[in-house]
Amino acid sequence: MLGKFLLRLNSVLYVLLLTGMGVLFFVMPKKAVSEFEKRPLSSFPKYSWEKLANGKFVDSIDLYYSDNFPFRDNFVALAFQIKQHRGIVSKDIAFYNESIDFDAGTENLKDKNDSLEGDENEAEITFHNDGDSKEVKNLSQGLLIYNGMAIQIFGGSKYTASYLSKALNEIKRKLPDHVNVYLGITPTHGEFYLPSEYADKRTSERKLIDTAYSFLDPSVKSFDISSELYKHKDEYIFFNTDHHWTGTGAYYAYVAFCKKTGLTPVPLSEMRKGVIPRFLGTLYRSTRDKRLENNIDSVVYHKVPISNVTYQLVGNGYGQIQKSRLYVENARGGNAYGVFLGGDIPALCIVSKQQNGKRLLILKNSFGNAIAPYFVSHFERTYVCDYRYFECNLKDFIEKNEITDLLIFHNSFSANTTSHTDMLKRIAKSSTLCVAHKLPDWDIMFPEGKLLESVLEKNKKEASKDSSGTSNKKTENKKK
Repeated sequence: MLGKFLLRLNSVLYVLLLTGMGVLFFVMPKKAVSEFEKRPLSSFPKYSWEKLANGKFVDSIDLYYSDNFPFRDNFVALAFQIKQHRGIVSKDIAFYNESIDFDAGTENLKDKNDSLEGDENEAEITFHNDGDSKEVKNLSQGLLIYNGMAIQIFGGSKYTASYLSKALNEIKRKLPDHVNVYLGITPTHGEFYLPSEYADKRTSERKLIDTAYSFLDPSVKSFDISSELYKHKDEYIFFNTDHHWTGTGAYYAYVAFCKKTGLTPVPLSEMRKGVIPRFLGTLYRSTRDKRLENNIDSVVYHKVPISNVTYQLVGNGYGQIQKSRLYVENARGGNAYGVFLGGDIPALCIVSKQQNGKRLLILKNSFGNAIAPYFVSHFERTYVCDYRYFECNLKDFIEKNEITDLLIFHNSFSANTTSHTDMLKRIAKSSTLCVAHKLPDWDIMFPEGKLLESVLEKNKKEASKDSSGTSNKKTENKKK
């Protein structure tokens, strides 16, 4: 008898739980973004007969429900906690064998850079993968937490390395002969900090970078970032909790470019250093590992000392401009890496007071955001375009904007992701032409120059008056 009662009670409680959760699902307000996962949540899909017929409408409803069920963030957090306590737990070391999305980037900020304001609990920037999921799995040989740092274990091949180089050779042949083309590939944490006992699990990033360089046509120049970073590996050049690098690490890659091209790098001592504290990055968000939480990062950046103005290129063919910023210093928390350029914006134009006829176009992903500002000291215009979002024909953009130098910049993971190379090939073959944009008058872009000129002119007039007055007094004295 008691057994039947317990079975009935169990059934009643189960039905009440399901009913209660169902009611709460419709009653509770829906969130647009998961604060715990730092990503947008699925919205209710728009109905169409086509979606219903192919099953996409029903699948979208499933995603909507799974992303919006009551107390979702609490359940996700609990799942992370349970996962971390499975098996033998070490205070110092953890290994995540599953594929981590190392290609996640700061999401495109098309509206305004001020959206980066906020604290670490806000989620205004989301993260996503732009590469094929199979590629990400092959390149990501796991993630090691060691001494409070998340270290990516890299896997690649001669094929993935050469695929990028062969594509760049093809792109170079289609560009005007006067355009200098450079390829820069930087290694990540694993090349410098992976313990020797895990070496058998990874492919050497430096070797595959050298392999990629070896397949380049002599007309495409490369520069050795690995050696320059190795000299400074004891400095804070990579984050502990994020797959990107610090502004200091990016600076040494810029130094490597200068050495290759004969430029004189601006010393760090001549730049103003900025630090944004309390940054927990993408690798922490992927694992929620307490070891990383206890070794929180700061985003370090160095401001170039030359006057410059930054514009975002918008509209069809990028023919319009709107004011932007080279450094978004109000970026905070999980969004702090957005201090560099304001995130992954499709096309930027940075104008400096350096008047030398040299114009640089940088094609990059989010890893290139931190290095781009340094080139402003050497080029009168620096165009920074994210090849994942850029839509115009590359040759047309280069010709209409009178580009003299082209830099394709990668980290070792994206350089070995063939779908990223395909994105470069796509813009090289794109039929979409760009629209020539106009910049404001020089005095509007750099009003301090006009103000200085007016002050000098005023001083001249006052000096002239003084000398005239003195001359008149001397004449009067002579008459007397």
